[in-house]
Amino acid sequence: MDTPVQDWQHLRHAKVWLREHKDLELATGPLFEPARQFQDSFPFMTELLGKARRTKVKNGGNVYDLFGWTARDGSSLEWLCPEAGLRQNKPFLHNDHRVLLQSFGGIREYWSIYEYHWLLNWYWILCENESCLSFPPGVSGWENGWRDYYRDLCAQEWVEPIVEGSDYVTFGAEANANLLLYHRETSEVLMFIRDGAPTQATPLQQSKSCIDLPFHTVDRCPDLVSWVEALARDWSRLLIV
Repeated sequence: MDTPVQDWQHLRHAKVWLREHKDLELATGPLFEPARQFQDSFPFMTELLGKARRTKVKNGGNVYDLFGWTARDGSSLEWLCPEAGLRQNKPFLHNDHRVLLQSFGGIREYWSIYEYHWLLNWYWILCENESCLSFPPGVSGWENGWRDYYRDLCAQEWVEPIVEGSDYVTFGAEANANLLLYHRETSEVLMFIRDGAPTQATPLQQSKSCIDLPFHTVDRCPDLVSWVEALARDWSRLLIV
């Protein structure tokens, strides 16, 4: 059974950017005890995080929670998460996202030897600092963002756009410039996919003449709460019973 310090050593060895951080403070953290509203909204995520080893990682002014589990094969699984709390003025965040962030800071980095899971290739998920309207700055270098890319595709197909950037919050970014979005009022979840649609995604039907447009719904995940709970279930299947 790994210790919290070993969890950090595994993650740091696997992720090059973490090796640059040398002035670190590690301390065994308390058990995960979220607010009642979080427990009611995210019962599967509550159960998953409650099973984890928890390490507090301090690097200068940055504080992280490192959650660690033991996988079925005895290997270590980790999530590196910003410290929970709402620290920025982002009124566009949906209330369900706010409830989550007050107890859990999202996922900044992860480690798993398994090749098939929902977090594969995602840079970050749900973090307050990166979550924003329209598109996250600097993702894969396409400065105009997904709004202009999408509008150009619609113009080529002679159809009107049905997804407006100012209505959607980006809550995840992936290695191939794919994004996770939710509607700021309804929390409806969409995936913006430029390359390699996952098996759980279904193309959003806009028009019979509008082919290869990038928006997809996520099967059985109509909103943010259901998506977070599906993530928790997917990660739980990797754990030792």
